[in-house]
Amino acid sequence: MAEKSRREFLKQTGAGALGAGILAKTLLATSSDFSNAPQVDKKRLVAALGDTIIPTAPGYSGYQPLEQYGITDEVLKALPGVSQQDLNVFNASAGEFFGGKSFLDLTVEQRGEFLNLIVASFPADTFGSPAAPDKRLATGKLGTKLDAGTIKTLQTVFRGVRTRVLTVFYRNFPEDHIAREKSGLPLLAPGDQHQIVDPNTKQVVTGWDVANFPGPLSWEEEQERRAKWMTIQWFKD
Repeated sequence: MAEKSRREFLKQTGAGALGAGILAKTLLATSSDFSNAPQVDKKRLVAALGDTIIPTAPGYSGYQPLEQYGITDEVLKALPGVSQQDLNVFNASAGEFFGGKSFLDLTVEQRGEFLNLIVASFPADTFGSPAAPDKRLATGKLGTKLDAGTIKTLQTVFRGVRTRVLTVFYRNFPEDHIAREKSGLPLLAPGDQHQIVDPNTKQVVTGWDVANFPGPLSWEEEQERRAKWMTIQWFKD
């Protein structure tokens, strides 16, 4: 899969533009049993998912460069509804499509392909919503090899990890906390009378930088806005 394809996948998973759902197909009676799937390293799997959902490419800083600051540890602080067993099933079930290789053993391109299969399994009007009825989960290529329960688990893991990864990344991690006094008031530079608080230092490429979000107004920008609006004449009705 070319970098362009990975970027297209990022747009799909990040913006939610998933396209039309695929018609349901009959499940095979010989679906694999993943109830005894080997235990996977939770941190490694979530890190691999994060790097696939927000890939890094030339000129584009994504998820992986923030690993040195502990982004996966931060993501793991809150993954409601995703159990260790769910992650075990997710990792092992990739082997049904890639010659027995687990998700962690796949190449970067293959991981993107597997997530695309999961995305395609969501009915177009239900992604991001409560899980659809089981009869609607057997869609696309997943439904030719996996049973409805396994597909539902894949969707649960993908939805939960994707939501958390995007939340942590685009809230400006690791520069997402304002230094505060014991009283809870923000710590300001000596002599600062304007109380401009912006945690983004530009020393790390964060989600704010990737999204071109400028952060809070600087004092100079605030003065410009004030001057602009003070030139407007207001008239009573």
